[in-house]
Amino acid sequence: MDLNLQPLLPASLRGHCRVTAVDGVTLEVTARQAAVATRLRYLVPQLLSGLHSCGYPQLQQIRVRVLPPS
Repeated sequence: MDLNLQPLLPASLRGHCRVTAVDGVTLEVTARQAAVATRLRYLVPQLLSGLHSCGYPQLQQIRVRVLPPS
């Protein structure tokens, strides 16, 4: 799934987030930083549309989380 998401992202966000779970109609994406997570949240409608076109019409929401500090 991550391979389908990365090309839909702006170049500045690629590599700064990854798909961490798919649970039925929800895709979970984890971002490395809060700023990246914020930008992803603004892109959710576009990302869902792109993923629907890539063969994932069942997805209805994207949950964005921030990776906890290590």
